[in-house]
Amino acid sequence: MTRAIAVLDTNVVLDLFYWHGTSSPGLLRLLDQIELVTDLRCLHELHTVLDRLCADPARVAAVLDDYRAHSRCVTAAPAGSTLPRCKDHQDQKFLELAALAGARWLITRDKALLALRRRKTLPAGLAIAAPDQAAGAIAAELALA
Repeated sequence: MTRAIAVLDTNVVLDLFYWHGTSSPGLLRLLDQIELVTDLRCLHELHTVLDRLCADPARVAAVLDDYRAHSRCVTAAPAGSTLPRCKDHQDQKFLELAALAGARWLITRDKALLALRRRKTLPAGLAIAAPDQAAGAIAAELALA
């Protein structure tokens, strides 16, 4: 079975791996059927946010370990100028990673990234979607495969 390649922004990673999918139960159920891709920039941001969120270093380490176990880490380089520019430059890394990895999905709740979803300059085949929308579409794609 072919697995959908996806990049998750930090808030979606937190929902799935820190809060155990309370806001995205549909996506959580599909987690084993999605190939998650990350890079060192995204992992660093996640670690920074977890350190602010959680005072327990063991819990921070456990969340990071769980996410790494479900993800493939790639070496990302800033993409060329063909990608649309995100209003929030801190979020550009997720778009660059999705393009580099040939991801089918960039799953986010971030309004600046979601605003890019209809841009003609997105890489062919890349969809930017909120978690619930992505879960429904991924489930439908998997049912057809």
